[in-house]
Amino acid sequence: MNPRLTRSALAAAAMAIAILACSLGAGEGTTQPPTQPSGSGGGVPISKATPTEGSEIAPPTEPAPEATTPPVPTLAPTAAPAPPGGGEMPVTITNLNVVSPDEAPKVIGLVQNTSTTYLRELRLTLNFLDANGNVASTERGTTWMNTLPAGQITGFEFFFPDGVPASAESVVVSVEWKEADSDYLNLWTRDGFDLLNVKGEWGEFYYTITGDVANNSGREARSVFLDALVYNSDGRLIGIGTTYVQNLDPGAQALFKILMAPTSMAEETLDHFDMLVEASLEF
Repeated sequence: MNPRLTRSALAAAAMAIAILACSLGAGEGTTQPPTQPSGSGGGVPISKATPTEGSEIAPPTEPAPEATTPPVPTLAPTAAPAPPGGGEMPVTITNLNVVSPDEAPKVIGLVQNTSTTYLRELRLTLNFLDANGNVASTERGTTWMNTLPAGQITGFEFFFPDGVPASAESVVVSVEWKEADSDYLNLWTRDGFDLLNVKGEWGEFYYTITGDVANNSGREARSVFLDALVYNSDGRLIGIGTTYVQNLDPGAQALFKILMAPTSMAEETLDHFDMLVEASLEF
C-alpha cells in the first residue's frame, strides 16, 4: 500500500479556514511557480531518449513532441484576497488547471504558504460551481505533501465529480490547516534529503524523471516522498508526478523514477519541472 494513504489523520485542534475563489484557467496563463525548496530539480529541460520501461501508466497511442528551451522566470503567483473578517491568509492557491478533460478529468493546482508559520496537514474542499454560480458538487481531500514550510509550495489534484464537466465555470477552494509544532516536525521533514543526478527525458510513451535521493538527515526515513511539478514554457503547471522510496538509512542513497504519460498532463508541451521532497522519519 502506498504510504501516502496511511499518513496520520488530523488531531482535534482549532483550525483556521480561508476561502479562495479561483476560476479554472482565469488569470493563470502566465503565472510563474514560486521558489522551490532545497533539493529542487528546477528548470530541467527536455531531451529525446529511447523508450523507458514502466507499467504504472497506460501508454498513449502516439509519442509526445519535443519541447523548447525553458523561459526566464518573469512573474510571481498572484496573492489571494484577505479572508473574511480581516487579517492575513497564510496560503495562496495558484496554477489551477484541468488535466485530461475528455476522460477521467481532474483539476490540479498549487498551495503556497505566504506566511512565516510552518504549516501542516492542509485539507482542501473544492466546490464545483455551475454557470449560475451554484454549487453542483463538492470534493474533499489533502495536498500531496503533509508539511508546508514558510514560503514553500505543495501540489494537489482532484478528479471532477460525476456529472460535472471539466469545463465547469469555476472552483471555490476552502483550505484548513494547522501549525506544525516541534513534535510533528520530529516525525515529518523536508530538510536533510538531497537530490542527485536528476534528469527528465521522453521515451516512446512516457516522460521519465529519474535521479537519486540521499538521506543526510542523520535519521532513518521510513518513507521519502518525491513530487515532480511539471510546467509549460509559460510557467503554468500542467501535471504532477509522484513516487516514493522506503526505509532509507542515514547516509544512504536510493534511485527514484517517475513516469508521466502525455494523458497525465494538461498539454503535451512539457518544458521543465521542479522537484519536492518530504520524509517520514522513524520515531
